[in-house]
Amino acid sequence: MRGVQQPFGVLNSWHLRDLCASGLPGRLRALVRLIKQWAKSKAIHSAKSGGLSSYGWAMLAVGFLQETGLLPALIHERRYLTADDALWYVLEARDQRPEGLWGEPQLLSADGESPEEAFQWPPELFRSFLQWMQREALKPLESQGYGYGSLPLSQRHIVSVRGLQSQQELRRAVASCPKADHWNPAESEVFMLIEEPFTGENVARAVRADGFRDIVAEVTRAGKAMENADAEAAFQEPICGAAEVFVLAGELASLTRKASPAGARKRPWSGVEERARGLPLRLVVRSFA
Repeated sequence: MRGVQQPFGVLNSWHLRDLCASGLPGRLRALVRLIKQWAKSKAIHSAKSGGLSSYGWAMLAVGFLQETGLLPALIHERRYLTADDALWYVLEARDQRPEGLWGEPQLLSADGESPEEAFQWPPELFRSFLQWMQREALKPLESQGYGYGSLPLSQRHIVSVRGLQSQQELRRAVASCPKADHWNPAESEVFMLIEEPFTGENVARAVRADGFRDIVAEVTRAGKAMENADAEAAFQEPICGAAEVFVLAGELASLTRKASPAGARKRPWSGVEERARGLPLRLVVRSFA
């Protein structure tokens, strides 16, 4: 019944599942976990409050890994789907994989020609993600004052997970989608640009000015904090397949610590010590099996 009522949601879930089974093993799953925990602790993870949705943060993680060459795109250039199209693909899917809509999962391995991010541990990869956010997804960072939401698309960066299309091609594509108003900052302010791969909608359309300012502030603050962190020393074991990775996370814990009322002390990583008893200041990152 859920698939009939929400076919795009089902397709999104299946697509993310196959993306997590692609690329360098464990990278996407570990990075998304860190990003979501950090965003949640800073209250910038909810579209209802003017922030970015959980799905939006996942799409940013995918976009970052694809643009750095650590994750292949499974969807390539194709027309956007209607609701009827999406429902047909869901109903006709075999083994929860709609035929012809995207490719099979593709694993990658790191070698001497791989980018440096291929050899980074999760905190290092998180730091690289923050740098990419400032350099690409939030550009032009120096213009993020009054009127940023009205800047034309030609001055900004559209995040897409449909392969490495040029920004010019993306601008043409989203301009022709049924939700073209999501991409028209001249008529209605648009603060972040994340293409929904099946519909062409802007996943970040609900981000408001105050939520955007909070996102920029937290990305900038966390990026500066991570610049001074010895991320390599923060690791005990690498990401590998389905193994649990225990990470020394003193610096990450500081990034996710929320301000609490006087006398109150909130622990953002609930359950960490219980799950990793005897390993102080460590958090558990589970990669995909």
